[in-house]
Amino acid sequence: MFKLKNKIWTKSDEPKPWFSTEDLKNLPTKIYSDCMLSKAERQKILRSEPRNAEVDFKPPQMEQYFLRAMSKQQKEFDKIIRNISYRTSAVLRPIDNIEKALSESKPDDNDLEAKTGYDLLRRSNQNARELLRDALSYANDLRRDLALKAISPAHTTIRDKKGVFGDKLMDLVEEENARSKLYNDVNKEKHRFFTSNQP
Repeated sequence: MFKLKNKIWTKSDEPKPWFSTEDLKNLPTKIYSDCMLSKAERQKILRSEPRNAEVDFKPPQMEQYFLRAMSKQQKEFDKIIRNISYRTSAVLRPIDNIEKALSESKPDDNDLEAKTGYDLLRRSNQNARELLRDALSYANDLRRDLALKAISPAHTTIRDKKGVFGDKLMDLVEEENARSKLYNDVNKEKHRFFTSNQP
């Protein structure tokens, strides 16, 4: 049991899983290892999937203010997350192409069977789009937290702010600097207390 947006989520809420039948028996089910495409295979797929011209697939660049404060390891980790995000964003191509095709081929409202199948397919495709955007946003949050910890060891995770930092950059910097100062002041007080109370 766990909490999801103020709702207690139990196993009974989980939709019943389905099992592959007929043609779906050949559907690959291994998703975490030994699945990487060759560069040629990946390019072949991308060439067959036109991209949505209104989507910027490149992940946000890290602001220079934070890059100057980040260690070599932190910069490398940020680069890894950014590259994974960019590679994952390509999934949006077939999703949006399916959405475009569906929007151009709506069934007659009188054909209830066709309309039911159409609505299910469109809903599942839109769910896939939202889950992908959620994953990419989560990766961006990881990058932001990594950068904020570079300037403030006292930083705790903050969610629901745009971009890597977007227009809230200076507000966040001031907030983290204040928190860092408080963190350092507390440590100094602890050190002074223990030093003055040594036998």
